[in-house]
Amino acid sequence: MRTQRILAGMLAWAGAWTTAAPAQRAVPAPTRGDADVVERILSVAGEGFHLRTTDHFVIGYDTDYAVLRGLIGRLEGTYDATVRFCDAYRLHAAPRVDRLGVILFGSFETYAEAARRFDLDPSAVAGFYSQESNLAMFCDVADTPALRPIAKEIARLQERIAVMNGSAGGARGDARRQGVVAALTANRAVRDRFVDQFNRFVIQHEAVHQVLFNIGVHPRGAAQPTWLVEGLACQFEVPQTERSGRLRQINHMRLADFRDALGAVDADNGIDAGAVADAVASGRLLPLRSLIGDDGAFRNAGDATLYRYAQAWALTYYVSRERPDGFSNLLRDLAARRRGVAVGADEELETFERAFGRVDEPFESSWIAFVMGLRFDPREAGR
Repeated sequence: MRTQRILAGMLAWAGAWTTAAPAQRAVPAPTRGDADVVERILSVAGEGFHLRTTDHFVIGYDTDYAVLRGLIGRLEGTYDATVRFCDAYRLHAAPRVDRLGVILFGSFETYAEAARRFDLDPSAVAGFYSQESNLAMFCDVADTPALRPIAKEIARLQERIAVMNGSAGGARGDARRQGVVAALTANRAVRDRFVDQFNRFVIQHEAVHQVLFNIGVHPRGAAQPTWLVEGLACQFEVPQTERSGRLRQINHMRLADFRDALGAVDADNGIDAGAVADAVASGRLLPLRSLIGDDGAFRNAGDATLYRYAQAWALTYYVSRERPDGFSNLLRDLAARRRGVAVGADEELETFERAFGRVDEPFESSWIAFVMGLRFDPREAGR
């Protein structure tokens, strides 16, 4: 339960717009645009930051190299998966020539200063992508407020073990030492799970935003429906192991939140109209037309924020799996939108219905039945 509570808090904190480092290979030569990226990175990060260039990113960092190495693997893996996705759904993406800029802050305090420069509350966002600067920014998870107490406890237990190792304690001392070792192991397990989930639900999520806004899927500065922007990023929170690029992997943590919104228990896939009506009345579930047309429903969600992201993921997953041709058509329509042109709720609904047909009760029922029929693994959801 402790792990679940920590992860739930972390996910609530994470939502602003394979983990091994890649094998050694020749990195493409710098371009003229890379110099501009470096200038933007240093203008935000300040002095004392190192620079690392990878195939598709320039990273400014002031952390240990081991922390940077893990970030590189996730960024490049996410980029590759995103390009495969574009190919699979026949999207006319334009691969980047210039690299994308990323900043990795070693301390939460310096990260918080940067977040405030972009009018973001650092206590509410664990990482973010800024269209304004076209930079993605993250904090080393080991220094985040949520993890500091666990790190402090791990250090305390390690010191106790070191003291015990230097003294003869007999059978009673051995038993005490085993208890401390067990506590250390349990805390490390909580830390490691936290770090893994942070990497997936923050770094991969925000990296997908950055890539999709730079290869032409989401035109920067053009109106894009929040449900789709966030729903796609939620899908890429889980490793996209399908080599074809099709969106097949289930995000069990988002599925768990969707089921919670509907009041489902772990073993129950049956949801009737009464349960849906109750979820809507309580504010846990948005009517589908509101989810599609009303971007304010995300900004003003409050305690229901996790449920909104779960709905966005669930709708994205449904239309990409069950209506792939319409999904491709929708993405191409949205990619053609012009910068600076406002789009209202009616037009968002019209665009959606042009791709998938009328958003009515049968459509909504079909969607909910599909999502509730997905195989749900509570262990994969951290339950």
